[in-house]
Amino acid sequence: MNVAGFANLLTESFQDFQGDDYELVGHNCCSFARAMVDNFSTIGIPYWVDRLARQHRNPTNFTLTGPGSSFSEKFLAFLAFE
Repeated sequence: MNVAGFANLLTESFQDFQGDDYELVGHNCCSFARAMVDNFSTIGIPYWVDRLARQHRNPTNFTLTGPGSSFSEKFLAFLAFE
């Protein structure tokens, strides 16, 4: 990819990642990094790198309350590799 192609890719990416659209989980720096890597590589970012952000976008996947488990137990189980 030449410099002009890279500049076009960044310009398109900047339109998808505006500051007002930033979310702490889900649409953040990890999302931007994944989009960039996906454009430059066939290998991609390992699935687990942004797992917490992706899972937390669906609140039913991650709850911190409930009988039988402490926060640390639930959090460690949540981070476990699939």
